[in-house]
Amino acid sequence: MDLVGREVIIFVDASVASTEPFGYSAIEAEKDTSYTTHAMSPATILHVYEKLNGRSAPRCGLLSIRGQSFELGQPVSATAQVNLQASCRLILEKLIIGIC
Repeated sequence: MDLVGREVIIFVDASVASTEPFGYSAIEAEKDTSYTTHAMSPATILHVYEKLNGRSAPRCGLLSIRGQSFELGQPVSATAQVNLQASCRLILEKLIIGIC
């Protein structure tokens, strides 16, 4: 229900598979085989939104920020912090010019 009334949604994920420093792509509603809310993909969340609300989901994107290590208890690496800052600049630019 957090999507109701929003114009643009951006899901953010840390990833070892993303391009460096980050990747950004549009997401469309799509049903998949996930069955718990914790395992649902952003595309499936949009699909559920559309089914529950009877209307199209807001524009949506996925921001994948490149990380290096995801060991429990480890601090965020300096490289990942730089990547996070770069991705924040991109999002601010997109929000300012309205092209998310």
